[in-house]
Amino acid sequence: MKRALLIDFDGTLCHDRFWRSADEKTRITIQEFLFSPDNNRIVTEWMRGFYSSEEIHAILGKELNLDVARLWRIFVDDCRTMQIEKDVLNRILLLRNDLMTILVTDNMDCFSRFTVPALNLERYFDMILNSADIHMLKNDDNGAVYKNIFADNCSDITHSILIDDSEKSCELFKRLGGIAYHVSSERSVHDLFTSL
Repeated sequence: MKRALLIDFDGTLCHDRFWRSADEKTRITIQEFLFSPDNNRIVTEWMRGFYSSEEIHAILGKELNLDVARLWRIFVDDCRTMQIEKDVLNRILLLRNDLMTILVTDNMDCFSRFTVPALNLERYFDMILNSADIHMLKNDDNGAVYKNIFADNCSDITHSILIDDSEKSCELFKRLGGIAYHVSSERSVHDLFTSL
C-alpha cells in the first residue's frame, strides 16, 4: 500500500498573493475590505466554491468603485504567474516514485482554473484537491477531506505525511493518525523535504 504525501499550496509551496501586481493603494483597499470582520465570510464562502472569482470582482467593483475589467486582468495574470521553487517541484517529482503525492488546498476557483494549468501542477501530483471544487475546507467536519482521501484510495493515514503552514491542519492530521510537518518562518517546505 503506497503511502501518501499531502502538501498545502498557499503559505507552504507558494507565498504569492492575488492582485500583487496592482498598485499598493488598490491592494490595501481590497485586503482591508475582504478581510474585515464584516466581510471575512465572503472569503470563506469563496474558498468553499459558493462565489466565483467573477462574482467577487463584481462585489469589489460595486463596493470599492474599482475598474473591474482592469482588476480582473491583473488577478488572472497574477494567478497564472504564481511561483514555486523549482527545487521543491523537482523533489516532489522524485518523491512521487515512492509516495502518492496529493496537493490539498483551501483555495478559490481561480486556483483550479488558472494556477493549476499555468504551473502544470498535474505533472507533480497524483491528485489535486481544492476546497472550492469539493465545497469543503480541510478542517471542516473534523477533517472529512483527509478521511475521504484515504477511504477513496485504500491507503493508510498512519504512515502518510502532511506538510502545511496551518498549525490547526497539522494538529488535526496528527489526531487522525498521520504524520504532520508544520511549515513556518523558521522551517520552509524546502527544509522539510531534506528529511523525507
